[in-house]
Amino acid sequence: GGHVESIGACPMPDGSIMVLAGTIEGTVLRFDASTGEPRGGIAAHAGGVRAIAAGPRPGLFATGGADAAIHCWDAASGTRIGTAVGSERSVHGIAFDTGSGTLAAVGHDGMLRVWDIDSYVLEPILAGHRAWVYGVAFLADGSLATCAGEAPDRDGRVIRWDAARAGAIDGVELGAIGSATLVRDVADDGQGHPVAAYWLPRGGGIVFLEPGRERTVWIESGAPCSVAGLPGGDAVAWRRLNSPVVEVMSRNGVGLQELRLPGTTRGRMPVRVRGDGSAIVTATDDGLAIITLEGVRMADLRTVPLDGQVSDIALSPADRLVAVGFLDGSAALVDPDAEPGAAVRWRTDRSHAADVCVARTPDGTRVAIASDRLIRICDAADGTPLLNLAGHGDIVLSLAFDADGSTLASGSIDRSIRLWKAAEGH
Repeated sequence: GGHVESIGACPMPDGSIMVLAGTIEGTVLRFDASTGEPRGGIAAHAGGVRAIAAGPRPGLFATGGADAAIHCWDAASGTRIGTAVGSERSVHGIAFDTGSGTLAAVGHDGMLRVWDIDSYVLEPILAGHRAWVYGVAFLADGSLATCAGEAPDRDGRVIRWDAARAGAIDGVELGAIGSATLVRDVADDGQGHPVAAYWLPRGGGIVFLEPGRERTVWIESGAPCSVAGLPGGDAVAWRRLNSPVVEVMSRNGVGLQELRLPGTTRGRMPVRVRGDGSAIVTATDDGLAIITLEGVRMADLRTVPLDGQVSDIALSPADRLVAVGFLDGSAALVDPDAEPGAAVRWRTDRSHAADVCVARTPDGTRVAIASDRLIRICDAADGTPLLNLAGHGDIVLSLAFDADGSTLASGSIDRSIRLWKAAEGH
């Protein structure tokens, strides 16, 4: 049943034809073309199914929806086989060109987008967290570390995944067992292992997760919310919620230095460390703060004023530029070494007020941006949109590229982590 919005036909490997009907309720109804016998429905989209196209080979078809997503399906089983790319807004039409190996889509935003068919989200989706996935970070050995909070169900864990095999390696619950632990950030500790920042209703901690053991440094006051390992792994830089202070701490939990940033700090400010260990990059309410490092000692401080409050920061070893997400729904690429007033290379349009998360490819050519369920891949040269990735069921909270830029990981309020394959030239 349902109000039909789109019709399609899918050739099957045995030579038969399956008729497909997309409904305004988001379901795809399947029928045997010769007998009219129903073959069951597929819950395909959060909104109407606007387009159906057969391909890229017999037994497969794609759908485009009002939720800005495009999905590919196995017609016989009704299983989503992994493709999840989208338009900026509602998708109006899709078509395969198997000769050139491309998929084209047009949407409500008036743009035509073309993708290589091999640009897809790897399956299975990494599902293991019971709460919002606040942080994702690739480690030096290629594994993926993720962390989650306390809602909708208590989780408070760091899970390490084999990204190549899409399976969990191990997981550790932080804080007291059964407590409302919110693990807000996870990063490489500089030695290839996870380090995480978490808080409890009172206090929190920085935890080093080494093979076979975990070492927690208890923080009595404030809520640790951001952490980054310094190269070599002898120390980490970290920050507390609503605090203008950047702190450097040894692996043994010894506080080495504190630096108070100018101005005010509201909310959670990210902290990142350049891969060569030359600087810490973080933020205040007024823009970026660049702190020169001499070993593990914080030296000179420079500020880069920006219009809007920073929500996320991403670096690339390829250059000195900084990708910045803002609370107003926009993102920018910033040159902190530029002349005053000329630091912003480009900035996306402000949208609905939302925390924007960002990531950069290691070669510096692409920036990933997310402020809702849609992930946008932009050209770092000028911010031109290149590709949209849709598939998460709720807002994306965290992004990270792996060491060679071939895979993008995303964590979401929907409690899942998705791995997106980056195609050559996209």
